Amino acid sequence: MRECVGLFDISRVGIWRIKGNEAASSLSHALTVAPHVMADGEARRAVICRGDGGIVGDVTLFRLARASFVLVANGESTRTVRRELAARLAGSVAVTDRSAATASLSVQGPGSVKLMVRLVDHDLHRLGRGSVTEAELLGFPVLISRTGSTGEDGFELFVDRRTATSAWEILRSAGKELGLAPVGYAATEALRLEAGLPRFGAELTPDVTPLTSGCDWLVESQGATFAGCALLSPRREARRLVSLAVAGTAIPPRGTKIIPLGSDDVRAIVTSSAWSPLLGRPLALASVPSDLAAPGTGVELMLGEHREAAEVIPHAVGDGRSHSAVP
Repeated sequence: MRECVGLFDISRVGIWRIKGNEAASSLSHALTVAPHVMADGEARRAVICRGDGGIVGDVTLFRLARASFVLVANGESTRTVRRELAARLAGSVAVTDRSAATASLSVQGPGSVKLMVRLVDHDLHRLGRGSVTEAELLGFPVLISRTGSTGEDGFELFVDRRTATSAWEILRSAGKELGLAPVGYAATEALRLEAGLPRFGAELTPDVTPLTSGCDWLVESQGATFAGCALLSPRREARRLVSLAVAGTAIPPRGTKIIPLGSDDVRAIVTSSAWSPLLGRPLALASVPSDLAAPGTGVELMLGEHREAAEVIPHAVGDGRSHSAVP
């Protein structure tokens, strides 16, 4: 997929349409973004926090028009986001849950633009990264975003579930000459790690805040009124989310303790790990203190009685700040 194009089924995500004159202000109380400063057609990644700053949801917000938004939740946090939206937006705006009626597909990789321009009645060259638009896929209505969950350029397509099989076959047929291949969940996890992208249930949990998870970039600095925002101001980079290249062949499980070289002081834990086809070695993500965050810093992983060497490296792909919370 790093060389051609991959097709993903990401229908486990949750999706809601939110409309009303108070939509932007209501969403600003629920999410760590400032919807009122977003441009029409813009996408931004955000989280939902508790009053103590703990993260309870991982989402992408699309602004279609002044009073019209679409919210997409990572599959791991869909149930929680549904509950939080019901509690935080009740009575202020019209919220329509489209999760069951919508199928979500993703086309990622270097060949994704070449494929999609053949199929969509929209000038995708003018649809920049972090953008969304409504269009048609060979006659099927589609909401299409260009956010990316793999570090590669790509698109997410949200279609009526009744047309999902047809849309899938259209994409597979049109992508044959470009080497398109279906991609499963295990592969998407490896791609996510190579891009250094956090997800709910791994790097983002109720036990951490956007600061302590190393993802302070998820918090808007202007007009923040969401639950827990007072505890996250002034903004500071308390920790950093880094990639760790493991020296051996063992993939360190989530929760593996991380210590500085020559020390027994546990300073962090592994939050995600997988074999990286791009690097040809095990790769892990971890939120570490700033003194351990510089590329080239050596650490050790405590694998039972064995200590395995690892090194902080730049993210293999991208900058670790995707606009997308999916899949």
